[in-house]
Amino acid sequence: MIPWGGACLFLCLTLPAWAQSVVTVPVTDTSAPESPLQITDSITFTDRIAGNSVASSSNYALTATNISGKAIVLLVVRFSEAGPRGGGILHDIQRDDFFRDNEIAPEESFLLDRSYGGIQVYSVTNPLDSGNDPQAELRVSYCEFLDGSTYGERSQAADILTTRSLIFEHLRQLDAADADNTFLRLLAQKLKSARADRFFETLRSLQTSRGTKAARAQVHHKLGNAERHLTAMRAAAAESE
Repeated sequence: MIPWGGACLFLCLTLPAWAQSVVTVPVTDTSAPESPLQITDSITFTDRIAGNSVASSSNYALTATNISGKAIVLLVVRFSEAGPRGGGILHDIQRDDFFRDNEIAPEESFLLDRSYGGIQVYSVTNPLDSGNDPQAELRVSYCEFLDGSTYGERSQAADILTTRSLIFEHLRQLDAADADNTFLRLLAQKLKSARADRFFETLRSLQTSRGTKAARAQVHHKLGNAERHLTAMRAAAAESE
């Protein structure tokens, strides 16, 4: 029979050699008062401490509501988070519906961003220190509406708008291809912009899995969405003059 003291020592040695702390804080929206979005959510930080090492993770799902009264085509949001024991991550959230079927409608609620389970590991001097106050802030940097009006600084979306132009021009070339072999040659061309080229990777995969006819139909569809958005923006701009 194992003495009680020995049993306690054995139990202590078999327990996990780490402690865990969990804290939840609200996400602060630092956007200007006329921001097109309403976002009220929280983020939970979990720290697992083992010796002088901390494994930190965060869990969140940001839900936004379009309160602008207008359909949103393009959205850029900066979201920063920092747990109580160091680190910090800046998320560049971008959504461009220019080539898609739908925009973000007025009063529509949607998932803006969510965590994906990543873990950051830090070294700490004092594992018993509670650390700093955790922070989570976001700011709507730029928004483009279906009527052509905008919110924020256009420079915040410069890369997206440049990429959009490259994609639009290449879609026009593909849609105008008079023969399948010409279409396939253009589709296989790698664009200098990696971001723009990723857009066409989905079309290349579609062509491989479902054939050239399906890929051509998708090109025509996406180009039609872009032209529809352009027409709506130009019409709204003409009415405002």
